[in-house]
Amino acid sequence: MVYEPIAVASMLGLERPSFPLAPRMGNVHLWYLDLRDGSAMAEAAYEEILAADERLRARQYVFAQHRRRFRAARAGLRLVLGGYLGCDAASVLLIHDVLGKPRLEGHHVGGLTFNLSHSGDLALVAITTGREVGVDIEQVRGVEDPLSLTRLNFHPDEHRSLLAQEGFELAAAFLRIWTKKEAYLKATGKGLAGSLGDFSVAEEAPEDPLVLLVDPEGKPWTICSLGISASIEAALAISAHDLKRIWMIQRSIQGNFDPSELIPGALPQGRREFASPDSVTDA
Repeated sequence: MVYEPIAVASMLGLERPSFPLAPRMGNVHLWYLDLRDGSAMAEAAYEEILAADERLRARQYVFAQHRRRFRAARAGLRLVLGGYLGCDAASVLLIHDVLGKPRLEGHHVGGLTFNLSHSGDLALVAITTGREVGVDIEQVRGVEDPLSLTRLNFHPDEHRSLLAQEGFELAAAFLRIWTKKEAYLKATGKGLAGSLGDFSVAEEAPEDPLVLLVDPEGKPWTICSLGISASIEAALAISAHDLKRIWMIQRSIQGNFDPSELIPGALPQGRREFASPDSVTDA
């Protein structure tokens, strides 16, 4: 059976054909995807969308829920990219560059860049234009001896920023730093092969959550935490100092995205907007 794209999109909480235009330079579209649908119909639909290498990777997961989440996240990514590109999700051509970072190939290449992260039943897709982008999302959980981890692996400034924290607040603060570092390394294409201690993402002050840095090649970067909820940490990195606006689109894990669930101050006032796909103006 061949499943229509609109049916698969509905399983992931996406509304098609309501997709915004590609982001303007300096803007980022963030899509939140619900990965919970484990029905036989959903599984079959995801298989229809995925490429052969993606289906093979999914089968390598030992546990069924991990296979389901991988398939759903990759299908969701393809649906989002297909919406911007105006093509069927299964027709989106994806390759990996020399560092292993996924990219669009062939006739899709037109400045659109993306990154995907998922944790539990929530996935996050970042879309931008003309910039490298990375995103990471983690569910807040207990971390065994986080201060030892930061002392051995993180930048000294980051380690010092955690010394006054304890309990749940320490775990959340640790993951806030971790997601920012991971988003940056994913954006560069290095992943965890890059050194965690060579750069700092510690915030100058709580009221100024944007971290600006310049990499060894002289490329500017903006890194920031994304307020999602008290139980989820996420971060974005983009290769520019001109980040203008982040559009947070579509759904949280509980249904339609509710701005009241977000943590105040995660981004400066005026840089974060909440929208359904057909209401993004990208001004």
